[in-house]
Parts: sequence; structure tokens; C-alpha cells
Amino acid sequence: MSTQATKNLEKRAIEDATINQLFGVLSEEFGYDYTEWLDEILALQDKWQKQGFVEVYSSDKYKEYGRVKDSSLKHGASPWYIGIYHARLMDNGDNDPLVIVKFHETETGEIVDMKLMLDHPEIFGKDAQEKNDPARMKEIRQQIDEFIQKADAKLIEKE
Repeated sequence: MSTQATKNLEKRAIEDATINQLFGVLSEEFGYDYTEWLDEILALQDKWQKQGFVEVYSSDKYKEYGRVKDSSLKHGASPWYIGIYHARLMDNGDNDPLVIVKFHETETGEIVDMKLMLDHPEIFGKDAQEKNDPARMKEIRQQIDEFIQKADAKLIEKE
């Protein structure tokens, strides 16, 4: 894994950006028909492929289209969101939908794999009451983790 980091921004070199085989199926679980967003999905994939890296930010001050944020930074997100990142799909500043991604090491480097689309409330809770309910947040995190594990299994099958 090749990285170049500053305090709030890390540049991760990738050899490819992929769209998981289950992307459409998993996105449908959250009400997204990926075909309606295909241009945006392919544009994000193309951006990462052309630049050969993905930037990871930790402070919202560095939030920008094409950058990803570690989803496990939220309190109580571990162990379910470890290794899971999210990026905004739209380049116009809209917060949703998000694309959930994960980095995978290969024999020759690293890829970033797009797993599914969803909105902020579906991964981080919809309101203060839900966000402050540990049982509900655990349920949400376990569901997302289950979907990611299914997508990871498809990625491994492909290799």
C-alpha cells in the first residue's frame, strides 16, 4: 500500500477503482436504482482511475468531491465500520447519496471497490434520538457490515 499523508489528508495510490458485482442489488436495499445514477457512478470511478489515487480526509474542512472519509470515525462505529469509507457521489456539493467503498490489497497494489449507495441517515442514524440509541445504532452498523461482507465475498469470487 502506497500512501502519502498530511495531518488531515492522505493520498492512497490505487491500481484500479472497481464497482462491486452486488452494487446494484445492495443499493436497491436503500431505495437506489443504480441505473438512474450510472453517469455519476462511472464519473467517480473514472476520476479515481485517471488520477491513480484516492484522497482520504478526516476533517470536514477537507471535504471535496472525489475524496473519501473513514466511516469508523463516528463514536461507536467500531468494529463494524473499520475499513469502510464513504464518498459523496455528486460533484455539486450535495451530501447524498453516498457511495460506500473499501480498499483491498492485491498482489500488485491496491484497489478501491465501490460497494453500494445510501444516504447519511442510513449509515449514521436519521436523527438525534436514533443516533443516541446504542441498540438502534448497533443494528444499523451490523446491517451495513453484513452488506459489505456480501460484497467482499463477491469480490473474492471474481479473483
